[in-house]
Amino acid sequence: MNKKYLLELFNNGESAIKIAVRENICITELIPLFQNAYENGLTNFKPFKPYASLRDEQIINYWNSGQYTYESISKFYGITRERIRQILSKHKRRGYLIKSTKAVSESRHLSFIEDQINSHTIDQVKEMYLEGIPKSEILQSTELNNEAYELVLANLKKQNKVSSKLRIFNQIKDSRENIGQLKKYRYSIILRMRKDNRKLIEIADELGVSKIRLTQIINSMRDIGIEIPNSRDSGSPMDADELLERLNEIEAYLDDGLAINEIGTNMRMSPHHVANLIYKHFVRT
Repeated sequence: MNKKYLLELFNNGESAIKIAVRENICITELIPLFQNAYENGLTNFKPFKPYASLRDEQIINYWNSGQYTYESISKFYGITRERIRQILSKHKRRGYLIKSTKAVSESRHLSFIEDQINSHTIDQVKEMYLEGIPKSEILQSTELNNEAYELVLANLKKQNKVSSKLRIFNQIKDSRENIGQLKKYRYSIILRMRKDNRKLIEIADELGVSKIRLTQIINSMRDIGIEIPNSRDSGSPMDADELLERLNEIEAYLDDGLAINEIGTNMRMSPHHVANLIYKHFVRT
């Protein structure tokens, strides 16, 4: 609120009501400003606050709180909802700040969402989000709707209590280190047969997969630090400078909140390759 500008308007002969309506400032904020200016000789015009009965002021406060509808206020005072609307409209013309129906509706909706949330729920969302648990499972476990979940998450991010970057790290770590029974079986077969220096095609036949799929499985094993007997490490296809540049780019995208797929698209790399680099150089270290 530019007090000097408002006082200049008042000294130019504009009424407090007209200034309040045009500048979208409540008359109850302007009157003390102009009254103080009058008492200190900064204006020759004495301001007068438009009259509002105690009941009307209560109705204005109830409405502006964002917790009540025309209907609920009208029942409290024993008058029609149309009369409530008329009272609010009248005082808006007199310079009182009256919230729009849309603003009040949004405020009520936000309050409804906030009522679903408690400290236990917030802690639960924080823990599950950082563990990389899918959103659908978090909603089911916390019994929050989507809007309430997004509100909790936004507040946690604002307070720097969670980050999408750490969530991605935990998701990648879990996918590579918490392997199921099928992967354990395949890994054991590969390690045993490579120890016996068996050919890849023989191992692929034993597992019932293609040679290409076997190579992918072996690469996944290397990604999580499993040493493959009698196997050459193909090494990084990038030199040190290129690798550092790629890692810096990935980290910048992670800090911006991008998902793995989005990072892959921007860098023209497969999501799997991006995830491997993150695991090797950010998670395992």
